[in-house]
This record gives sequence, structure tokens and C-alpha cells, in this order.
Amino acid sequence: MALLFAVLLGLSACVLGYLNYYFNRDHYIQGPVTIADTEIKYLIMSDISGNLIRDLEKLSRENSRIYFLRGADSQYLAGNIFSLPQKISVLTEGVILFDVEKRNIAAKVHIFDDGRTLIAGVDITREASAYKKLQWLSLITIALMSVVVIISFLISTFVVNRTNSIAATAKSIMETGDLSQRISIDARWDDIGNMAYVLNSLLGRIEDLMTGIRHVSDNIAHDLRTPLTRLLNQLEIMRQKLPEQEGQYLLNICDAAIEETHRLLRTFNALLRITSIETRQQRFSFQDLNLDTIILDVVELYEPLADEKSISLNYYGENIVLAGDRDLLFQAFANILSNAIEYTQSGGKINLRLKAQEGSAHFLISDNGPGIKESDRDKVFDRFYRSDSSRGGKGNGLGLSLVRAIVNLHEGKIILGDANPGLTFEIIF
Repeated sequence: MALLFAVLLGLSACVLGYLNYYFNRDHYIQGPVTIADTEIKYLIMSDISGNLIRDLEKLSRENSRIYFLRGADSQYLAGNIFSLPQKISVLTEGVILFDVEKRNIAAKVHIFDDGRTLIAGVDITREASAYKKLQWLSLITIALMSVVVIISFLISTFVVNRTNSIAATAKSIMETGDLSQRISIDARWDDIGNMAYVLNSLLGRIEDLMTGIRHVSDNIAHDLRTPLTRLLNQLEIMRQKLPEQEGQYLLNICDAAIEETHRLLRTFNALLRITSIETRQQRFSFQDLNLDTIILDVVELYEPLADEKSISLNYYGENIVLAGDRDLLFQAFANILSNAIEYTQSGGKINLRLKAQEGSAHFLISDNGPGIKESDRDKVFDRFYRSDSSRGGKGNGLGLSLVRAIVNLHEGKIILGDANPGLTFEIIF
């Protein structure tokens, strides 16, 4: 963009200078050439009447114009100059420029049928001087415009680079969710530097707020996990010590309390797991993995659950190697397949596919279940969000939040779509 702007400005300067030079050159010479042309026409008429020599001598005495007549053999016949100077410039057809006695002359040339040459010239010294000044002015204008072009190019390059830096940082934050990133600031003397400073302050404030929210969630999870664990232990001890004769009623109550405590602990563990993944800055545990092998293990694990609901699982994959954390990727694929099985009706079908496309790994799972409303697709990744159709389920609303955290850690993206009926869930690494 900066280069295009500089090129256009430079071309404009050159065209402006050339047009100024060209049209003013013709303008300053046009008047004297018209006078010389009138003189030539008058002298041609004099030649017809046989008075050319006499009229030439008369005109030479009466004014300061240049007159010259020579024969076909180039010998002087009449006029106030006896020969033409060696240096002659041809302006246009029949018009020449030359100097005589430090005067600039614009002359009109006419050649008779018998070979004689007649020249009538007009002094253009003053016009030539003005034209030379105009030439210098044009050169100065082009030089100044060139300086403006260079300065404009440097400024536009500076602006574009700074703007691209801001855009790159913003894009990186959006893709990774890492609010600790900041826009580089070289100086604050310009508006862009000041804007970058304000944006960094805004990012810092947002990071503090998000960190505070995470800390609150973590603290709650940590503080409640310990007493819940103790409660679970006490319930299990009580369950073991309850005699059979005390009645099935108390046993059922104890089992329900144990199950609910387990569910609460799973929720808090999931919260802590998500926070742990989201705050990881270095992927030190990553290693080259075969995604096809991981997905096959997930499918094999959930096949019995799918068979219980008579759901058909179909998987086609390619051998694709990806740097990642095997346990996290396994958990992400497992959460996705578990959701698909849970919300697909008995006798349904789930298709899974892994393929390489345009240098990326594409994992796609589709089912013929109820799907997700388009208005809810951005919300399903929020913590504790549950759609109306899933509120009666056993989940805690953290499964897809965990999937998104894992995918973001692996620099991937998630795309939800319609399977008509059902849902398509695509992950691109």
C-alpha cells in the first residue's frame, strides 16, 4: 500500500512537470513564430511581384528582426545576416531556433521552387529567458515532489508497519486467547504509538479482570474440593457400615449422596483442568503423535456404549502426524464422541473422518441427532452453558469448554455446522 501510494505520487509529479514543460514551451514560441510566418507570407508575395530583394533590405533597416535569403547554391543574396550559424535547432517542421549576436531567434523557413531559401526570424531572448526559468522551476517542483514522495513513502511505511504490528498482535490474542501479549511500542511521540499504549493498558486491564475471574473459580474449586472429598470419604465409610437390616431406603439415600458428591468433584476437577490448560504458555510436553491412532483408540473405547444404543460408528482416517499432548487430545476427541453418542437417538449413525487438506489436519464428526441451534453454537463452549435440550442430562456444561481449551493449546480452530439433520463438528489443526 505504501509503495503504491509513493509510485502514484511520483508519477503524478513527473507527468505534472513534463506537461508544464511541454505546453509552456509551445506557448512561449507560438507568438514569435506567428509573426515570422506573417513576414514569410509577405515576402513570398513580394517575390511574386519581383520586389523580394528590395523589401528584404527595407525590412532589415526598419526593425530588429532577422532576414536571410540565399540561392540554390547556398550563396548569400540578401538580408541582415550573411550566413546561418552552425548550431541550429529544429523545433517543428519549417521552424528553427538559433542564436545571433547573443540573441535567441525563432525563425520561419520557406524554400522556393527554384531552390532559394528564405528565413524570417524574431528575437525571443526575453521569452527564452523566461522559459529557462520555468524549466528550472519545473525541475525544482519535481525535486520537491520527489522529496515529498520519499517522505510520504517513509511515513506511510511507518504507519503500515505499526498498523500491521497492532493487527498481528490482536489476531494472535484472538487465536490463542493469550492476554499477556502486548503491542510493541518504540516511542509515544506519534498517534499510533499513543494508541498502542492505550491498547496495551486496555489489554492489561482485561487480563487482570480475567485473571481475577480465574482465581475466583480456582479458589472456589480448591476450597470446595477438599471438604467434598472428606464428605465423600465419610459417606463411603457410612455406606460400608450400614447393615443390610437397616433398610434399603437408607442405602439408596447414601448411594445418591455419594453419586452427587462424585459429580460435584468431577465439576471442580474439570474447572481446574480447563484453567490449567488455558494458562499453559509453553507446550513442553508436546511430541509427534499419530492422530489416526488416537482417534481409533477413542472409537474403540466408545464402541460398546454406541452398541448399547444401536448407533453405527463409522470412521475413516489417514495417517497424520501432529505435535501435541496425547492425553489432552484423547480427552478432547473422547468428549466430542461422548456428546455425539449421548444426543444421537437409538439406531442413529455417527461418522468420523480424519484427513489432510491444504497442509492442515481436519477432524470431522457428524451425527443425525437433534443438532444445535445456530444461535447457540457460540455459547456451547462457555463454561456451564447447557442448551434447553441438554439440561436434564448428567453433564456439567464443561465438556466442550475443555475441548476448546485443548484445541486452542494446539493452535487449532473449531467449526460447527449442519448435518441436516444433526450436527457437524470439525477441528482443524
